[in-house]
Amino acid sequence: MMGYAVSEEQVNLLNDALEVLLQESEAQALFISDYGGNIITNVATDEDDSRETVAALAAGSFSATRELAGMIGENSFHSVFHKGDHSAIYIQCIAGEFIILAILGKGTTQGLAKLYIDKACRQIEPILMETSGQSLETASGGEAEKFEFNSDAVFKTES
Repeated sequence: MMGYAVSEEQVNLLNDALEVLLQESEAQALFISDYGGNIITNVATDEDDSRETVAALAAGSFSATRELAGMIGENSFHSVFHKGDHSAIYIQCIAGEFIILAILGKGTTQGLAKLYIDKACRQIEPILMETSGQSLETASGGEAEKFEFNSDAVFKTES
């Protein structure tokens, strides 16, 4: 996967599209993440502390199905659907490097949600394609600050 950076303007455009999709599809939550499960943006009808975990697990599930596709002679699967007793998850590839994840409730019409997701993906895909290979400086208008990870501060134990 190529590197990407997302500008504040691009995130706002993505959020606007996801807000409309959330209403149209009657989804409980929508995420856009990369294949590693790193969330680019998300919207939901309620607050949930497990979003990062859900996105990471969904990305892992999607990666596993890509491997399954190769084993049966397909280049890839473009979407995955998991259905439970009370909810469902729909994951679809978008712009070649990203996934859109929809968490659907029991009352959501799954086929209709998929149609709305397909429609939204046509709007979202050009925005995501702009981010591929975009540098942090370009995305932030030259005002980027380099992130430095200080493991001593993070993993410091108290005595």
